Amino acid sequence: YSSKDIDILSETININIDKGFNQADYNVTYEIYSAEEGYRIPLVFEVFDLIGNDADKSFKVAVDGQAVPVLINYDYKSQSKSLPAYYDPETDKSVQFNNSAKYFEVNLSEGNHVITVQYSAYPTIDRSHWTNQYIYQYSLKPAKTWKSFGDLTINLKIADKPLNLETNL
Repeated sequence: YSSKDIDILSETININIDKGFNQADYNVTYEIYSAEEGYRIPLVFEVFDLIGNDADKSFKVAVDGQAVPVLINYDYKSQSKSLPAYYDPETDKSVQFNNSAKYFEVNLSEGNHVITVQYSAYPTIDRSHWTNQYIYQYSLKPAKTWKSFGDLTINLKIADKPLNLETNL
């Protein structure tokens, strides 16, 4: 989820699923354009099934190659460490972020920038069928709240072997 002042030129999602389907490494790259300079622009990234004891250290963000710290959004009025709600145009309501959403702030000069996000996640395993289904989640819903959205590329690999992905996106 980003500021309405930022254009998302492209999003590339690389998902590398380990042999045995026990974990996936996500490497997401956003190419963005900021029409003006901004300081401490808040961004939120929704994460599902994050791996790691200290999840904030296993989730990495960089802007133009420089590491950006993941923050705890602490609301002094409510004494809460949760993120505020966001407006969902689909439901016309405010919706609370999930507990594992990551909050960070970036400083941007006017122009093009690259934001990269890296993390590893466990699958949700559905055992209700004859064979197990391994489900890896990634939310494209934030794109509805963006000022603009360019190209989307999804690269899926299983155990370092390319796999053809069919989608109706």
